[in-house]
Amino acid sequence: MTNTNFGEDPSSVYEATPTMSCAQPVDTAWRASCALTATGDAVCWGDNGYGQLDIPARHKWKMLSISKMHICGVTADGEGLCWGSALSGFEEILRVPSGYRWSIIHTTIDGRNGADGAAHSCGVTMDGEGLCWGAYDQTVSTTPPEWYLVPAGKTWLSIVVADSLSCGVTTDYQGL
Repeated sequence: MTNTNFGEDPSSVYEATPTMSCAQPVDTAWRASCALTATGDAVCWGDNGYGQLDIPARHKWKMLSISKMHICGVTADGEGLCWGSALSGFEEILRVPSGYRWSIIHTTIDGRNGADGAAHSCGVTMDGEGLCWGAYDQTVSTTPPEWYLVPAGKTWLSIVVADSLSCGVTTDYQGL
């Protein structure tokens, strides 16, 4: 269920039900929010101007990460998906690398980061491998920026993204 009227009070949109009473807050970004119910259903409300609240049907969700124009998530079976929109030239942010079972995926707040024209998402696979994908302005540099290159030889617990950087924590609790 999606509320596309940003001014509407979300509490008036959803009645409390036994499964909704255990809803967990997930993420919020520029005029939109999502939560997961105890049964893994995604409930999102707010501005849907880019189709970012059109949640793919027939999935149970483990986690979601929201940006202004798109959402990325991990399904209960470890599939990584992104949907919504991206600025022209930055569509790669919506293409989650295939062939992996994901544990966590985080995406940028506005789908286009910082002065270097970068837009990226990062994730951790079920095996602890860290990967980032997206687009960066190759007129600035043809070498991928540092946030794009996840240090090899590490087993990751989490990686988060913001502006033109990515940070993570390894299984030995080393922050990078």
